[in-house]
Amino acid sequence: MNRTILDRRPIPGAPGRLVPRRPPRPAGGKPCPRRRTPWLRLLAALPAAVVLPACASRGPSAAPATDGRGEGAVSPAGAVASPGAGASRAEFARAMAEVREGTPEADVRRLLGAPDDVRTESDPGGVGAEGVKEVWRYGASEHLGCATLGVVYMGDDGIVQWLFGNSGTPPAPALFDETELRGLLGLLDAVPSYNEGAQFDPRPLIRAVNALQPLGKERALAAISEYLRVVSPYEDGGYEGTLLVLRTLFDVPEAEGGLPPMLVGAPSPPAPEDPGLLPRFPLLFAGDIPFLAVRGYMLGGEAQPPGQHVEYYREHGAIRAAPLRPADDPLGALEEALRPLSVWATAACGEPCVPGPSFLVNQALLLLDDVLRKEEDVYGERFSTSGAVEPRWRALREEVAGLGIRWDAEAACYVFADGSTLPPPEPLAIRRIVWPVPREGFAAEVVLERVTERFVRVEIRVEVEGASAPALRVRLGRSGGDAVPALVETEIRALTGTTVEGRTIELPVGLRVVVEAVVGDETFTSAELEP
Repeated sequence: MNRTILDRRPIPGAPGRLVPRRPPRPAGGKPCPRRRTPWLRLLAALPAAVVLPACASRGPSAAPATDGRGEGAVSPAGAVASPGAGASRAEFARAMAEVREGTPEADVRRLLGAPDDVRTESDPGGVGAEGVKEVWRYGASEHLGCATLGVVYMGDDGIVQWLFGNSGTPPAPALFDETELRGLLGLLDAVPSYNEGAQFDPRPLIRAVNALQPLGKERALAAISEYLRVVSPYEDGGYEGTLLVLRTLFDVPEAEGGLPPMLVGAPSPPAPEDPGLLPRFPLLFAGDIPFLAVRGYMLGGEAQPPGQHVEYYREHGAIRAAPLRPADDPLGALEEALRPLSVWATAACGEPCVPGPSFLVNQALLLLDDVLRKEEDVYGERFSTSGAVEPRWRALREEVAGLGIRWDAEAACYVFADGSTLPPPEPLAIRRIVWPVPREGFAAEVVLERVTERFVRVEIRVEVEGASAPALRVRLGRSGGDAVPALVETEIRALTGTTVEGRTIELPVGLRVVVEAVVGDETFTSAELEP
């Protein structure tokens, strides 16, 4: 079980509030299991210059469930909230600038209209911050889609805690049609974070870069800058993903300093000693495919804002000469690219490994999801490091070679020889259940969130305001009494701040659990819960 203590970091407009950090990732072995959210959220209506024909895995990977109060659905936009409804992007930005931390909810509605989408604790990943009841997302075309106009965090007390999209200047109207710009922002929002490790899918990065490359340097950077202006750095993985977009989209001559380092923490594994082996680290290019060569970053403090990189590339960068064109044999390309990196790969694996770290093979399988769909294990991986790895790798290569696949540049995915793909996976109804431990004066909760049909993420959170708190013992078991073996059994002795323990358990859809919490000499038992 993973445990991390969240310290109190200052948040704009909300001193003393908590922003959860991702669980730390070990220097070797498997990445810590972590909550996954459906990040692949492409807009439905894109202009011809940006539109991508459907591939099986382009749509959302999960269908979020509502909490029964009508939340979790896209609401009609107010007259001001949607430029298409009569206001321009610049006019909305001016209205958004009138909103401040501390603005009452009624005044936000008067200035901006009803939000286009509302995120609550019932949604995948929750709201991601203490004291926030809802995240108002303006300019979203679908639930949990890209907030293309701005984001407002509404507190439990009915006032704005903090917001994004209320500063800076939108791009000049002559640069983009609004529909085109929203499409580009949606593509950027789909790009995974540099912390995704084995769950990093190269396809959204390829799609974003290939949509931006024909625009030229000025328009491409204008779209990226607008995305960074309106989205939340705390909720949207695409915010961190923009650093990977920039490293793929631009070249910088060594005479002008080369690509700038990403100051976002300590990478695991670290870069090769010879920087020339991975010049775009943390990206590894194989057959024109950008793989992520790290499991993630360990960060103590604040990461470098991507906006600083935008300005660097504006001054020194040259946009790539051609779009990405992935090789028709991605596994062969990956193996070939890893040959000169054997020393680095051995260090990353802890021992000699073929073809290299398993998280790269998992990324390749995500890349191939439209033509080959493997089941994920409890770690969210499709290619495990357990057992004899090299024979399974050779078998996988033979299996893929037998599919007769090719890269389809128009569809931006791999297809079979006849241009077809596998059917899209059935959407999974994400059910996120939060059970507060009902002991007066004791802030603790157990969160259950389904991540696949087989697996559920369990997190236990304890917040301590003073110097200490009584120990919390938690037992989670299948419905049916004490005779059922515990799925989770742990004790937390929390310190000041917020302590989180988390693990992923196997619990097929349809099964129910009961949580028992013991605080001091008091025992509390939940009702039957079905995540």
